[in-house]
Amino acid sequence: MAATREAMTEVLGRWGRGVTAAPEFDAVIAHARATYAEFVGVTAADVAIGHQVSPLVALIAAFLPPGAEVLVPDGEFISVTFPFAVQPELRVRQVPLADLADQITGDTSLVALAAVQSAGGQVADLDALELAAARHDADILLDLTQATGWLPLTPAGSPRPSAARTNGCSPRAARPSSPCAGTGLRR
Repeated sequence: MAATREAMTEVLGRWGRGVTAAPEFDAVIAHARATYAEFVGVTAADVAIGHQVSPLVALIAAFLPPGAEVLVPDGEFISVTFPFAVQPELRVRQVPLADLADQITGDTSLVALAAVQSAGGQVADLDALELAAARHDADILLDLTQATGWLPLTPAGSPRPSAARTNGCSPRAARPSSPCAGTGLRR
């Protein structure tokens, strides 16, 4: 911990004195992306990096067409919901997490949620969501912040091990076939 604190103090001091520049961090960022990609079983090109979830989600929100319906669970973490809520041309509909898959309709453009709810730890039934979304041609934006590292996730296109079941679901990570590959958006 002391080494981390010293390194952070040095970096922040250099930044504060204006003697460092953002490109100096490129190698560290590339290493972090590659390490995370290996950890979750995707390529580094599929990993987006940002300082928090909401700006990354906002990129998706900005590209949804006017009138698009975004379906979110009740009580979803604000970093997932707020970028959609502040877009007046989008329709955000909230439903209980347990009913999320059943509430996907032909009007639903996107289902946005955390795989594991930060407030209570509920695990979304990602299999049911994936089937319902495919049936209605809806995309899924999946925040893996609370899930990565303990919840078995299989990248789309990979064989699903039948033993990878947790709390009644066998979740999968983002499918890189979407125009928003690397963001957690599945089609």
